[in-house]
Amino acid sequence: MQMYTQCKIVRKTNEGLCEDIAFIPIEFARIGRNIRIKKDNEWIDGWTVSEVYKSSTVTETVALKAQNEYRDYGTEEIAGRTSRKDL
Repeated sequence: MQMYTQCKIVRKTNEGLCEDIAFIPIEFARIGRNIRIKKDNEWIDGWTVSEVYKSSTVTETVALKAQNEYRDYGTEEIAGRTSRKDL
């Protein structure tokens, strides 16, 4: 069973620093790790894991349920994970 951990991820953009919260597979949840996030069938490079919330480690089913709940509060879907819009 695939497990997911909630993480804070950051990415530099032309407008400044973009921060996001996402459930990512636990094997990628390492501070300093560079990851790609999929949005609308397109991979976005340049994300770095800046914080890992180990107390928020859940199954894929729970992560997807959380994604759907967060989406109702103005969030967007990235790679099937929960994500807040760019700040």
